[in-house]
Amino acid sequence: MKSTYLIVGAFVVYFGASTLSLFAQTVAPAQPTLPGIPGIGFVGTLVGNYGLKSEDKDLNSVGVREFELEIQHPIYTGVTAVGIIGLSNEGAATETSIENGYLRFSELYDGFNITVGRQFVPFGKWNTLHAEQWATVDRPAVLQDIFGEENLTADGLNIAYQFPVPFFLSGQIGYWKQRLDLASMPPFQPTDYMSSARLWSSYELSADSELEIGVSYLNGAGPSYKTGQDIVTIYGGDATLKWWLNSTSRIFAQSEIIRTERRLDSGTQQFTGGFIQLGYQPDRKADVTVRLDRSTNPDSQQLSQWVTGAFTYKLTDTYFSRIQYRHDLESGRDIVSAQMTFVIGAHSHPLQ
Repeated sequence: MKSTYLIVGAFVVYFGASTLSLFAQTVAPAQPTLPGIPGIGFVGTLVGNYGLKSEDKDLNSVGVREFELEIQHPIYTGVTAVGIIGLSNEGAATETSIENGYLRFSELYDGFNITVGRQFVPFGKWNTLHAEQWATVDRPAVLQDIFGEENLTADGLNIAYQFPVPFFLSGQIGYWKQRLDLASMPPFQPTDYMSSARLWSSYELSADSELEIGVSYLNGAGPSYKTGQDIVTIYGGDATLKWWLNSTSRIFAQSEIIRTERRLDSGTQQFTGGFIQLGYQPDRKADVTVRLDRSTNPDSQQLSQWVTGAFTYKLTDTYFSRIQYRHDLESGRDIVSAQMTFVIGAHSHPLQ
């Protein structure tokens, strides 16, 4: 029944947004004819890992992390269709999945825009980034512990509104449906139906610096909700500081803290983790990043305290290579990773 409501709701939003879009066009100047050929892009990422200690040889690997095929096309003025198909290695097999597939209505009435379909749930800063946009080879430990190896992705709708204030202020609310096997999901990840909200703002501190602050909320049923009470609520806070030294050089600082609560019949479990990331870009081609992680896996109760350093070099705007060193303060493991990422054709989310 809930699935029927979600489908009906999606159609209502689709036709409602289309009507608003048509209304907006009646009061706006004529738009140029839309192109007839969709933008098609291909992103490939190759990663190799090497454990420096003899007991860490099980970490050694090299191969394809993921290939992405992205197709996007404006189907009407203010309406864009986006589809991203991912091919990744899962052990000895290759897994194909629809990573993203949605319609984006971006020219609705008075600052509203709506996205309908499968997408990364807008929680925090990192969860909305594709792998080729990360500043390091791997994701922060806290995101891996909560959401698993992949970004939190779901089918649903997201409504965003830009408030009419002197500074940038945007709010988002969403309603989602998960389509994953409950038995394979991390214990602190919402499942089935869930709701999300995010509020974030950007302030110009000076002519050369900018501060972004955001808060996020996610609520839904936990993996065992069919056999008893299991409600997962996740709160997040993030801050990003950008300071441009000149037209090609900048300093970058980002922090994200996440607190998760899981309410069961037996009581409430709580978990908090986060990271701090510092970056320096001396020119358009090079980038140096240092990240500090602290997180406890809610399933195994294993504490992760990572110190990560990465150097990225962009040979062109569509190709970069990266070398990374990560030390785990708890286990003593030292891992060196190398990454190569390339883009062929059009690509909507730029390389970082």
